[in-house]
Amino acid sequence: MKMDKDQISHTFAVCAYKESEYLEECVKSLLEQTVRTNIIMATSTPNSYIKGIADKYGIPLFVRDGKSDIRDDWNFAYNTASTEWVTIAHQDDVYNPHYVEEMVRKLRTVKKPIAYVTDYIPIKNGKIGPRDSNSKIRRFLRQPLKNNRLASTRFWKRAVLSLGNSICCPAVTYHKSVLGDSFFTSELKYNIDWDTFLKLADIDGAFAYTDKTSARKMIPICSASSGRDGLFGSSCTFTRQHIIRMDKTKDKKMTAGNALEKHGWHVAEPLALVVLNLIEKITRRKLDDGRKTSFVQFVKFCIVGLSNTVISYILYSVSLLLFRGLGILKGYDYLVAQVIQFVLSVLWSYYWNNRYVFRLGTDEKRSFWKSLIKTYASYSFTGLFLSSILLIFWVKVLHISEFIAPILNLLISVPLNFVINKYWAFKSSKKE
Repeated sequence: MKMDKDQISHTFAVCAYKESEYLEECVKSLLEQTVRTNIIMATSTPNSYIKGIADKYGIPLFVRDGKSDIRDDWNFAYNTASTEWVTIAHQDDVYNPHYVEEMVRKLRTVKKPIAYVTDYIPIKNGKIGPRDSNSKIRRFLRQPLKNNRLASTRFWKRAVLSLGNSICCPAVTYHKSVLGDSFFTSELKYNIDWDTFLKLADIDGAFAYTDKTSARKMIPICSASSGRDGLFGSSCTFTRQHIIRMDKTKDKKMTAGNALEKHGWHVAEPLALVVLNLIEKITRRKLDDGRKTSFVQFVKFCIVGLSNTVISYILYSVSLLLFRGLGILKGYDYLVAQVIQFVLSVLWSYYWNNRYVFRLGTDEKRSFWKSLIKTYASYSFTGLFLSSILLIFWVKVLHISEFIAPILNLLISVPLNFVINKYWAFKSSKKE
């Protein structure tokens, strides 16, 4: 039995983008809410598929003119809703039938709520749970919000966001009558939701949070899909009580390579942005997007460098043991092992830097062979020539310990190597 929708003035604003095969599942889950509510659909990529679903279920469709952009698309959908509360429903999300009912119940217990926030749990390849490490960490970080008094203080609202985006954006409902129109104002090109939540934390009022896990066994098993957003591993999330975020990522064997791919970058960007946030607070200066992007690239570059150090040592040790086990290259085995580790470890660095650190834009290009040769040249210069000269300078001229000198080398060679790689080895050009 559905409750009267007059108990809350609320709208699900569905952001439809191109032709998502999960859009209809999202719409169905909204229509199945135990509390009647309003549903609208907004898009900047109008097509017959989106219109067909809107017409099929009698949902008002609003079209935004202009280039598709996440921030502008969210604002358009948010502004179009005329109710007191608005949930930006992503087309790849499926909401539990009790989402609005639980929201009504929770809001009755909170003074001056500015947003309603729920828990989630990942679903991958159609399987619900178990929680992955990101989901567990994020849920742990949100624990202070369970206390309504703490959830109304600026300190704790920001604290739960200080180590990364602990809130899943599709699981948030905004108090529009308090926040006003066009609330999404972030200038970031990514992590827009995290930046928005930090802005929300500075506003007087409470995060009305619930992390109940009683789904009443009404959670549908869904296919997976990837969305256009993703933070702290949020590209595959499922609200255990309220919302499913679907992911079509295929299972992979955990190798050293995809371990870095799966975990390294999810950690790198939030970590870099936390540091940037601290820098901006200390200097009281707002950094532009270009500098923020470069800093995130530098953090990723350092992660690649750290992995490269491990790979280099493994390659050197294995090669040396192999030569000595075979009884070949006596007297020269360590030199050959050094060459092998250099060639292969630089190739390892090139692969990850090319794929994830200095990624090409859709309208950019660069020569594979030229960038590879330049990468070997840059590592040869900093790793062999420059490091040797600096070691002599530290030890012979300044009389610094031989154990401290290599650390000083890193303070110079890593930033220098980053600059050389970014502006020379991996320099790109516009496609004609």
